[in-house]
Amino acid sequence: MQELEEISRWVRTQAVPRLITGREPPEPALRTRYGIGVGHEDERRAMSAGSTTSAGERYKQRLSAASMRIDLVDTIGQLDGSPSATQIAAWLAELTDEEVLNRMSRLQVTYTYDPDVVLNNFEVLKGLRDEALNFGNDDQSALP
Repeated sequence: MQELEEISRWVRTQAVPRLITGREPPEPALRTRYGIGVGHEDERRAMSAGSTTSAGERYKQRLSAASMRIDLVDTIGQLDGSPSATQIAAWLAELTDEEVLNRMSRLQVTYTYDPDVVLNNFEVLKGLRDEALNFGNDDQSALP
Protein backbone atom coordinates (compact mmCIF):
# COMPACT_ATOMS: atom_id res chain seq x y z
CA MET A 1 0.00 0.00 0.00
CA GLN A 2 2.88 2.35 0.80
CA GLU A 3 4.41 1.72 -2.62
CA LEU A 4 1.11 2.51 -4.34
CA GLU A 5 0.91 5.70 -2.29
CA GLU A 6 4.41 6.73 -3.41
CA ILE A 7 3.67 5.94 -7.07
CA SER A 8 0.42 7.90 -6.88
CA ARG A 9 2.18 10.91 -5.34
CA TRP A 10 4.94 10.79 -7.98
CA VAL A 11 2.42 10.60 -10.84
CA ARG A 12 0.40 13.50 -9.38
CA THR A 13 3.33 15.76 -8.48
CA GLN A 14 5.89 14.92 -11.17
CA ALA A 15 4.72 12.88 -14.17
CA VAL A 16 1.38 14.47 -15.08
CA PRO A 17 2.52 18.09 -14.59
CA ARG A 18 5.64 17.44 -16.71
CA LEU A 19 3.60 15.77 -19.46
CA ILE A 20 1.17 18.68 -19.58
CA THR A 21 3.60 21.60 -19.25
CA GLY A 22 6.79 20.11 -20.69
CA ARG A 23 8.88 21.58 -17.87
CA GLU A 24 9.42 21.42 -14.11
CA PRO A 25 6.17 20.86 -12.18
CA PRO A 26 4.45 24.08 -11.16
CA GLU A 27 3.52 24.90 -7.59
CA PRO A 28 1.21 24.12 -5.95
CA ALA A 29 0.99 20.45 -6.84
CA LEU A 30 -2.20 18.93 -8.22
CA ARG A 31 -4.74 18.12 -5.54
CA THR A 32 -5.59 14.49 -4.91
CA ARG A 33 -9.35 15.03 -5.02
CA TYR A 34 -12.15 17.54 -4.92
CA GLY A 35 -15.89 17.40 -4.37
CA ILE A 36 -17.80 16.11 -7.37
CA GLY A 37 -21.08 15.64 -5.51
CA VAL A 38 -22.07 19.20 -6.40
CA GLY A 39 -21.73 21.26 -9.54
CA HIS A 40 -19.02 23.90 -9.72
CA GLU A 41 -19.18 27.10 -11.71
CA ASP A 42 -15.39 27.25 -11.83
CA GLU A 43 -13.74 23.83 -12.08
CA ARG A 44 -10.23 25.27 -11.75
CA ARG A 45 -11.13 26.98 -8.48
CA ALA A 46 -12.82 23.81 -7.22
CA MET A 47 -9.75 21.75 -8.05
CA SER A 48 -7.36 24.21 -6.41
CA ALA A 49 -9.51 24.15 -3.26
CA GLY A 50 -9.49 20.35 -3.21
CA SER A 51 -7.87 18.12 -0.65
CA THR A 52 -4.21 17.18 -0.64
CA THR A 53 -4.91 14.10 1.49
CA SER A 54 -4.67 10.98 -0.61
CA ALA A 55 -6.89 7.93 -0.27
CA GLY A 56 -4.02 6.00 1.32
CA GLU A 57 -3.45 8.73 3.91
CA ARG A 58 -7.19 8.95 4.64
CA TYR A 59 -7.26 5.17 5.12
CA LYS A 60 -4.34 5.31 7.57
CA GLN A 61 -6.06 8.12 9.46
CA ARG A 62 -9.30 6.14 9.60
CA LEU A 63 -7.49 3.08 11.01
CA SER A 64 -5.53 5.16 13.53
CA ALA A 65 -8.64 7.00 14.71
CA ALA A 66 -10.57 3.73 15.10
CA SER A 67 -7.76 2.25 17.18
CA MET A 68 -7.47 5.41 19.26
CA ARG A 69 -11.19 5.45 19.96
CA ILE A 70 -10.95 1.95 21.46
CA ASP A 71 -7.89 2.85 23.54
CA LEU A 72 -9.36 6.15 24.72
CA VAL A 73 -12.53 4.52 26.04
CA ASP A 74 -10.41 2.36 28.31
CA THR A 75 -7.88 5.06 29.25
CA ILE A 76 -10.38 7.82 30.01
CA GLY A 77 -12.62 5.35 31.84
CA GLN A 78 -9.85 4.69 34.36
CA LEU A 79 -9.71 8.33 35.51
CA ASP A 80 -11.59 9.34 38.65
CA GLY A 81 -14.92 10.97 37.88
CA SER A 82 -15.12 9.56 34.38
CA PRO A 83 -18.43 8.87 32.67
CA SER A 84 -19.40 5.35 31.68
CA ALA A 85 -17.59 3.58 28.88
CA THR A 86 -20.80 3.83 26.84
CA GLN A 87 -20.88 7.61 27.21
CA ILE A 88 -17.19 7.94 26.35
CA ALA A 89 -17.68 5.74 23.27
CA ALA A 90 -20.72 7.80 22.22
CA TRP A 91 -18.71 11.02 22.54
CA LEU A 92 -15.83 9.60 20.52
CA ALA A 93 -18.24 8.31 17.87
CA GLU A 94 -19.51 11.87 17.36
CA LEU A 95 -16.00 13.16 16.65
CA THR A 96 -14.57 13.02 13.15
CA ASP A 97 -11.41 11.01 12.56
CA GLU A 98 -9.50 14.28 12.27
CA GLU A 99 -10.85 15.53 15.59
CA VAL A 100 -9.82 12.28 17.33
CA LEU A 101 -6.33 12.50 15.82
CA ASN A 102 -6.00 16.16 16.83
CA ARG A 103 -6.92 15.34 20.41
CA MET A 104 -4.46 12.45 20.51
CA SER A 105 -1.71 14.67 19.12
CA ARG A 106 -1.86 16.64 22.38
CA LEU A 107 -0.39 13.63 24.17
CA GLN A 108 3.39 13.39 24.22
CA VAL A 109 5.45 10.23 24.06
CA THR A 110 7.78 9.65 26.96
CA TYR A 111 10.42 6.96 26.97
CA THR A 112 12.04 8.04 30.22
CA TYR A 113 8.86 8.85 32.18
CA ASP A 114 9.79 12.51 32.27
CA PRO A 115 7.59 13.95 35.07
CA ASP A 116 6.71 17.04 33.04
CA VAL A 117 5.51 14.94 30.11
CA VAL A 118 3.56 12.58 32.38
CA LEU A 119 1.86 15.53 34.10
CA ASN A 120 1.07 17.12 30.74
CA ASN A 121 -0.46 13.86 29.48
CA PHE A 122 -2.49 13.54 32.68
CA GLU A 123 -3.89 17.05 32.19
CA VAL A 124 -4.72 16.28 28.55
CA LEU A 125 -6.55 13.10 29.58
CA LYS A 126 -8.48 15.00 32.26
CA GLY A 127 -9.49 17.50 29.60
CA LEU A 128 -10.70 14.67 27.36
CA ARG A 129 -12.61 13.20 30.31
CA ASP A 130 -14.26 16.59 30.85
CA GLU A 131 -15.21 16.78 27.18
CA ALA A 132 -16.86 13.35 27.45
CA LEU A 133 -18.68 14.45 30.62
CA ASN A 134 -19.92 17.63 28.93
CA PHE A 135 -21.06 15.63 25.92
CA GLY A 136 -23.36 13.60 28.15
CA ASN A 137 -24.59 16.70 29.96
CA ASP A 138 -25.29 18.49 26.68
CA ASP A 139 -27.47 15.58 25.55
CA GLN A 140 -29.41 15.50 28.82
CA SER A 141 -29.96 19.27 28.83
CA ALA A 142 -31.62 19.00 25.43
CA LEU A 143 -34.26 16.63 26.82
CA PRO A 144 -37.60 18.18 27.96
